[in-house]
Amino acid sequence: MASSDQPQDYVGDPSIGFSLTDDSVTGYPKVQRVSEAFYGKFDNIIMPGTRIIEINGESMYRKSAEQAGQLLSGELYEKISLKTHDIENAVTENDLPFLLLTSEPAWLTEEPEDHTPRLFPVRDEESKKWGYIDALGSVIIEPQYEDVKSSTYTSTAFSSGLEAVKSGYTWGFINLQGEMILGPKWVNVTPFRGGFAGILHSGDIRYGFAGGGRIGYIDVIGNEIIAPIYEQASFTSGFSEGMSAVRQDKKSGFIDDTGSLVIPFQYAWVESFSDGLAKVLTDIKGKAGYIDKGGNWVVEPKFAAAYAFHDGQAVVAEEKDGPYQAIGQDGETRFFFEISPITSLFTEKRVIEGRFLGISPEGKFGFMDEQGKVVIPARYVDSDDYFSEGLVGVTETGVGEGNSLVKKQGGWFFIDSMGNTIIEGPFEEVNRFTEGLCWVKQYGQWGAIDTEGDWVIQPDIDSRPGVFKNGIARINLLRDEGGFLKEQYVMYYSKSGYAAWRPFY
Repeated sequence: MASSDQPQDYVGDPSIGFSLTDDSVTGYPKVQRVSEAFYGKFDNIIMPGTRIIEINGESMYRKSAEQAGQLLSGELYEKISLKTHDIENAVTENDLPFLLLTSEPAWLTEEPEDHTPRLFPVRDEESKKWGYIDALGSVIIEPQYEDVKSSTYTSTAFSSGLEAVKSGYTWGFINLQGEMILGPKWVNVTPFRGGFAGILHSGDIRYGFAGGGRIGYIDVIGNEIIAPIYEQASFTSGFSEGMSAVRQDKKSGFIDDTGSLVIPFQYAWVESFSDGLAKVLTDIKGKAGYIDKGGNWVVEPKFAAAYAFHDGQAVVAEEKDGPYQAIGQDGETRFFFEISPITSLFTEKRVIEGRFLGISPEGKFGFMDEQGKVVIPARYVDSDDYFSEGLVGVTETGVGEGNSLVKKQGGWFFIDSMGNTIIEGPFEEVNRFTEGLCWVKQYGQWGAIDTEGDWVIQPDIDSRPGVFKNGIARINLLRDEGGFLKEQYVMYYSKSGYAAWRPFY
């Protein structure tokens, strides 16, 4: 084959005709490009996105694209074959050598690039089973499961191309076609995050703890990467920066994504790694500090309040009630905050669209810039947590209550990042702008407005909707069953106001 036919980023022998690249999500090298001269000769077995799982019986897990390419070159290439989940062996045409190579099942290439779901969970009123629809409301996977992990707002359906479902009494994973790929054989599981899912063979998982069982991890192929031996693991956040917190005998440490214990069980409390550092406490009533991935102290434990590093800075306070300051990774003070930051937000990135929320000694809310200086005075009785698409909901009346998405006072309106009123309202409750729309409540009903404050969906919905994502918004419904038991159902609305799914109307 002429050199001009080689992919630009080719790795390995030129006769292969495709290039490889690393894939941090699954840990397996994957095909990046296929040479035009070879289109059609692989019969859709090798295509962009295909993960190389095994070569000549050797697992490619955690192998680089370069290592995989070297195995596909020279004399080794004369007796290499190809196997997929539904094709045991395949022989390529013309003068191509006989291949034996394992590629990933097709569902691994189905995940959208932005990791957002293409299918949405719904619950059938009659059977009480869960299934999935597309954005148009067409049933793609018939309701047949006792439970699904994306039945709440907190989980994204089909993370890594797979969805955790409960069939009978055990959990497994289906693909976008509804085929059971892994299991069902586990007492409980978590959705895939960072290429791994938590599994439990016995007991129960509650808040990351294994009651009567042990926690482990599998990869997207179903390989048990980490045996279920831990009492507790970072199930809510999964692996972070290649590390997961685990717990044994009331002490915490960290494992890497091979299952090796890299930081021993020696801490009373640990949190996930962020920016290469993790918050730890040697005593549950003691002060917090930060360690690196080698278990070395980078910032000595001296803080009564400490939060994860983001963009090279962390918010800390030496005393519980403040004052709060931002420190760098050297532990030195960068600046003090003019008003106290809302620390409950620091499980996520604290600065969004250049602003973050703070509270004054009088209990009023305002916004600071990235240097902790007040740019919107603290005059609001309540506020949404952060700006979205340049706007945030605030109120100057009522008694503050509710969480970031449920605001139950009256008099809500929207301001921009300089504090100017953009949408006057007033609204009884507000949500958050996404995809150009925001749900707001007037006269006891929810509707959606655009960034000019004009109604796009007239208010006629009783329950609070979730934000728009991929052109569709989800509404969780609780319906009384038998006069005392409340059953969960979901309803979906499109941006045009079309009800894509109504469970009992």
